[in-house]
Amino acid sequence: MTKINRRSPRLEDVAEPAGVSHQTVSRVINNHPNVSKATRARVAAAVGELGYRRNTAARNLVTRMSHGMLGSELSQYGPANTLLGVEQATRDAG
Repeated sequence: MTKINRRSPRLEDVAEPAGVSHQTVSRVINNHPNVSKATRARVAAAVGELGYRRNTAARNLVTRMSHGMLGSELSQYGPANTLLGVEQATRDAG
């Protein structure tokens, strides 16, 4: 059996069937007010058809924001002890 390696759809992939630029797709996804209802509908249809989902990691890089780090019982995993020090330092720094 051959495994097919498919990547997640990107803005460019949504733009093509919607007949718009990737910038317009971004505007629709980010709810920018200067997009016509017809264009929104075409982009929404392409998003639904392709199963596009926002890439949270990429979004965090662009906005320079993240939502923290989670960890549980890290002391039981050898090299992960380093993360305990990081966690404690971030707590101490507020």
